[in-house]
Amino acid sequence: MTDRTTDPVVLGSAYADQRDLRARQDLYSHQHPRFDLPRIVGELIRDRLPRTPRVVFDIGCGNGTYLSVLRSWFPESLVVGMDLAPGMLAPQLGPNVVADAAYLPVRAATADVVLAMHMLYHVEEIGAATAEMHRVLAPGGIVVASSNARDDKAELDQLWTEAAGLVLGRPGPSRIALSRRCSLEALPTWLGGFTDIHTHHLRGTIEVTSPEPVLAHLASYRSFAEDTKVPFEQTVSAAERLLTSRIRRDGFFRITCHNGIVVATRQ
Repeated sequence: MTDRTTDPVVLGSAYADQRDLRARQDLYSHQHPRFDLPRIVGELIRDRLPRTPRVVFDIGCGNGTYLSVLRSWFPESLVVGMDLAPGMLAPQLGPNVVADAAYLPVRAATADVVLAMHMLYHVEEIGAATAEMHRVLAPGGIVVASSNARDDKAELDQLWTEAAGLVLGRPGPSRIALSRRCSLEALPTWLGGFTDIHTHHLRGTIEVTSPEPVLAHLASYRSFAEDTKVPFEQTVSAAERLLTSRIRRDGFFRITCHNGIVVATRQ
């Protein structure tokens, strides 16, 4: 069975526009502390590179969260966005390229920096993608990758399983969590062809006082839900009832977050 989280057709639909990705990103607006990830990435690049990068590739750039910041920080650099989904690139200013992370359409040793931010779990052959990153980086160049840790948003897992159980009348399945294919803990192993590998952990707490941000986040996984063996919309509705009850009782719903960034060097 094809994994829907790596199926190019499903990905093209899931990322045909920015709606679902934005819903997942917007949940973090309720997180404390707030992390300015593009700024953190810019600082990591400055710390690790002895010079201004000539070329930066943002692979799986999505809706361009990092592109505008990096182009501002490094105005002399060529910062190129790459994504498999044309719908992500269409609204953005270039230069941008539709590209498969496992088959990058560029020469070897071209870039000084390659970003892979929350995207490797969408690649069927993760090793092929990291090998491509190694190929296109010049010696001394760096890769900056990110993902969620295995214990990230455990409260959402519990909420979804409970809601699905209410719908099915039996124990429900796990929530769709894209990063399980390539968690933060697994990133250093996937980047084993690089050196000087460092993981930067980012921990925080999301607290909401209305169900809407959490429901929008859960609903954003609809494109990947066909194989979950649970009626998706009914489960979201059951989650709404649970959330409303808990917020009425406690005044809030709290989610613990744990993600991070891994930086490594190409010898």
